[in-house]
Amino acid sequence: MPKKKSVVGAIVSLVAGAFITLNALLLGVGYVAGIIYGFFVGRHWIMRWFMPNALLFVILGVACGIVVIVCGKRALSRSKREDAIMIIVFSVLSILAGGGFTIGAILGVVGGVLCLEGI
Repeated sequence: MPKKKSVVGAIVSLVAGAFITLNALLLGVGYVAGIIYGFFVGRHWIMRWFMPNALLFVILGVACGIVVIVCGKRALSRSKREDAIMIIVFSVLSILAGGGFTIGAILGVVGGVLCLEGI
């Protein structure tokens, strides 16, 4: 018997991916604003150690968000276990970059579990 498509789980995962990506992009805006502010005020040395790390968190968050969105889109068209597992893994991994205001990570895990169950 073929497994049914998980429409609800895929839609929840798409929303989670949007939250995760939005959070990472806003982190990037804060990163750029911090650099500009530091250079104009003359205190660019205060947070120098944080700047390369912030860029890595931005890249990680955007990558996790895109992977969750792509896997959610794939879960709409076909029901595969790998998509659900990748949604869960990358939603949990996005916690390092803010987790999509925390609600993105929670929705991603819930959406991944719903996709795994076929709901």
